[in-house]
Amino acid sequence: MLKVRELLSDESKWTKGTYARNSENIRVYATSLEASRWCLVGALRKCYPGFGEDYYEAQRKIENTLGHSIHSFVCYLPDWNDAPERTFKEVKDLVNKANV
Repeated sequence: MLKVRELLSDESKWTKGTYARNSENIRVYATSLEASRWCLVGALRKCYPGFGEDYYEAQRKIENTLGHSIHSFVCYLPDWNDAPERTFKEVKDLVNKANV
């Protein structure tokens, strides 16, 4: 299974403002074969499709690393990823530390 940290291997594979984009910078589904850039949530959806136990385990690991509760996760994480000051290094450090 592909890990988020492998999918987001460099900054050219990361995006803000949508779950995923294709090579022409157009929004696509995170699981689309055309997707070439993902936000953190989109990368979770790509790597752990179907919202199964693996997805929720990865979600818990990120939530614990960030120190936020499961109840705020869905609303908080996209905002965290999309914050104007957010850097790819911070995203990469988070997924490495959370081991997802």
